[in-house]
Amino acid sequence: MDLRVPPTMPMQDARRIVKDFFLNLAQQFPDYGLEFETYVSVPGAEISEDHELVKTIDRAHTRIMGTPPARAVVQWCSDASVMTRFGIETLNYGPSSGERDAEGEKVAIDTLTSITKIYALAAAEICGTHED
Repeated sequence: MDLRVPPTMPMQDARRIVKDFFLNLAQQFPDYGLEFETYVSVPGAEISEDHELVKTIDRAHTRIMGTPPARAVVQWCSDASVMTRFGIETLNYGPSSGERDAEGEKVAIDTLTSITKIYALAAAEICGTHED
């Protein structure tokens, strides 16, 4: 069974609820040979729009790109899941990787240059060395 839960639900709670459900099924159908195992658990990641990291990325992105960054809800796994598990607030931000071009590249050099500037600006602001 593949179970997906919202980022706000602790994995321990989700596992307990599903295990209770499963054990109830196993009692109802003892001849089915049901077994329960948690194969992998990857918590979701969520960060408040008001978090200073989000605001910093927004400012840096807007300064370099001229518009605020787009928002997306993603269903893939990243290091944000691991960091969230240990209480580290984080976000996923970077160039979209769309379709490959004729040379097999996914991210244009101009995009890499822009994203590098955005990361540098954000880091400088976080470290308190940013000047307008």
